[in-house]
Amino acid sequence: FTNRGKAYQLRAFEIAESSRTSKGTAIVNLINVEQEEKVESFINYKVGKKGVEEETFKYVFLSTKNGTVKKTALTEFENIRRNGILAIKLEKGDELAWSELSSGENDIILATKNGKAIRFSEKGVRPTGRATRGVRGIRLDGDDIVIGMDVINKEGNDDLLTIMENGLGKKTACKLFRGQSRGGKGVKVAKVTSKTGKVGFAQ
Repeated sequence: FTNRGKAYQLRAFEIAESSRTSKGTAIVNLINVEQEEKVESFINYKVGKKGVEEETFKYVFLSTKNGTVKKTALTEFENIRRNGILAIKLEKGDELAWSELSSGENDIILATKNGKAIRFSEKGVRPTGRATRGVRGIRLDGDDIVIGMDVINKEGNDDLLTIMENGLGKKTACKLFRGQSRGGKGVKVAKVTSKTGKVGFAQ
C-alpha cells in the first residue's frame, strides 16, 4: 500500500531471497509505482485454490495520517494488476500510511505524534468498496497526525509499544485504554517533553 492510496500485489516467490547484509531489491523493479509514490505498509496472506483464504482474516483495515480509517473486504484485493488499484480515496493533503488484516471482530488502536491514542471496535466502521473515502477514526488537534495503528483482540490482551523521537520507549497494556466510539480525541498514551521528543512510532 502506498502513500497515494494505491494497492499493489506480488506473490512471495517473486521477491528474491537475500542475505542479512544484502541491499535487497528496489521496489521499482517489482511494481510500477509512480514518481514520488512511496510504499508505506504491506500485508501478507495465503491464497488457496478457491482464492483468498478467509478463515482468520476477512478485511483489510486502513488508516491515513489525518485520522481517516476504512475497512474493505480482503477479497476485493484479489488479482491486482501490475499498475496497482485504488484502495482508498484521499482528501487533499492526506496520505495512506497503515494497513492491517482484521477478522471483523477486532478492536483498533490509533496513536498520534502528540501522544494521544484511541481504542474503538472495528464494528463501528462499516465495510466499503475500494474506491471510497473512509470515515473519521480519531479527531486531531492542530498539527497532530496519526503515527501508528494496530489491530488488537477485543479482550485487550495485547501491548502497545510506543517509541519516542529521542529514543525512549514504553510498553502499555491495551486493556488500559477504555473502548470509545470512533472519531473521539482519545486519551494520553505518552508524555511529550523536550527530553522525550514527540511519538515517533506506536504499534
